[in-house]
Amino acid sequence: MNMKKNFTLLALIMMAMAMTFASCDTDEDEYEAYTLEGAWEGDMGVMINGYVADYSTIYFDKNPYQYASGEGYQVDYFGNSSPWYHRSRNAYYVANHIRWQVTMGVIQLYYVEEDIYAEIRDYSLSSGYFTGYIDFEDGSSSSFRLQKTYSPNNWGSYYEWGWYDDYYYGYSKKGAFDGDATRAAASGAKSATKLVRTAAKK
Repeated sequence: MNMKKNFTLLALIMMAMAMTFASCDTDEDEYEAYTLEGAWEGDMGVMINGYVADYSTIYFDKNPYQYASGEGYQVDYFGNSSPWYHRSRNAYYVANHIRWQVTMGVIQLYYVEEDIYAEIRDYSLSSGYFTGYIDFEDGSSSSFRLQKTYSPNNWGSYYEWGWYDDYYYGYSKKGAFDGDATRAAASGAKSATKLVRTAAKK
């Protein structure tokens, strides 16, 4: 009888410990998502259709109603040898909306327009710098280094979360980015050539 009680007690303790560890993981993911929120700029280690991006800007907009997740956008800028020239911005770039989530310390990215996934792992994240590795669907990986250029917590308003119109893209950045340059629609009609995103050959 005592053995049965001891086994039951041990099982309850193990369940409590498992719940505690799960809670710690969730809290850590939420903290990282909070730190991640905002605008970052630098070398993402990106190559699209053989063209290496000069630099990228990525904006993480946290969903205040869900743990450690949100939406945003990424704009990869290229040299003038690339085919993605936009006369209205006088720049060469590829823009994507993104959806993102932090799960067990891994940042999962989904590029909406390109319909592909990527994962960020083994990263170091602070209020000013973000470094680590990004894995692409084709199995390639690249290191990246970004610097934070804008934090939404400076104005702390979330009511506009989830809007995808010109107003949202002009307002959410508060002057940090190029406004309409961040809309994927700004890229014009979809190219007949599929965009293939992979790690840059450094």
